[in-house]
Amino acid sequence: MKILVGVDTVGHYQSALNLARRLKFSDPRWILAHSVDAALPITGFGTGMELAYGVEYAKLANDAATDAIIAARKDAMAKGLVAEDILLAGNPARALTYYADEHGVDLVAVHSEQKGRVGSLFLGSVSKGLALGCPHSILLAKGEIAQEGPIIGVFATDHSEYANEALQTLIALKPEGIKCIHVITALHMGFGSAPEHRDLSKHVPTLMDELKEETKRKTDEAVAKLRVAGFEASGEVIDAATDDAIRDAMTLHKADLLIMGAHGHGFWHRLTLGSTSLHQAIAEPWSVMLIRQPELAPEANAVDTVVPLQNPLPTH
Repeated sequence: MKILVGVDTVGHYQSALNLARRLKFSDPRWILAHSVDAALPITGFGTGMELAYGVEYAKLANDAATDAIIAARKDAMAKGLVAEDILLAGNPARALTYYADEHGVDLVAVHSEQKGRVGSLFLGSVSKGLALGCPHSILLAKGEIAQEGPIIGVFATDHSEYANEALQTLIALKPEGIKCIHVITALHMGFGSAPEHRDLSKHVPTLMDELKEETKRKTDEAVAKLRVAGFEASGEVIDAATDDAIRDAMTLHKADLLIMGAHGHGFWHRLTLGSTSLHQAIAEPWSVMLIRQPELAPEANAVDTVVPLQNPLPTH
């Protein structure tokens, strides 16, 4: 189980490291990575001045990256983790995605909130870039995450083939740190007040009942699979819009982590990611794990070439 943790220069990565560690995956292999994006954030100074500024900025970026990786290495060691570390180059989301592609990474973990701290060289919405562009499963840790403690998870599913594959992948990953998983399915059965809606509601009550029963049956099957795999699990069908249903479940169960299957990646497949997955990944306050099936995902977009920096990191 290869886990790639994105390291920033101000220590926010610790939340991602803590959450991934608490999940207690079987035989984890930890990789700490920081990507140096040495392009000037502001241009237009003139060729000569930009060149001078660019050289100085690149040096500062490299120095900050080296310090960040050394600090992350020490932090991992303090947590009892044996971790590799690497410096990459380029846009962080693209660099992490490229590395994950090249090295068979199973999970990319990052802190998803941008604090706007002066001096951070891990700028931009890395979590959004990964949500849209990474074909691998991603873990988005939000807020401060405690180092220890069992995790309560909510698995949101529409019982599609992809969602069922995501459930099987979750079971195969064996996250022993999850205390219990609540499986939820949103099935909004309300009708509007328009005459055609009222007429529809009169003619399809039997169909609606059958749909409810079928959805409950599939939800119960998902719960049974989790229990057979050794998880404590429960399930429910919630009559609400999807985002509202997830919000209710996360609040009711005091859940630490939302788990979802997620289609698609990259600009041309943005719509297949689904508005729900993207909204939950970016906008809501809880941590999110998006499970992807690389063999079912569309081909990855071309990304910038990413190579390790040539200067070796100190070993002490």
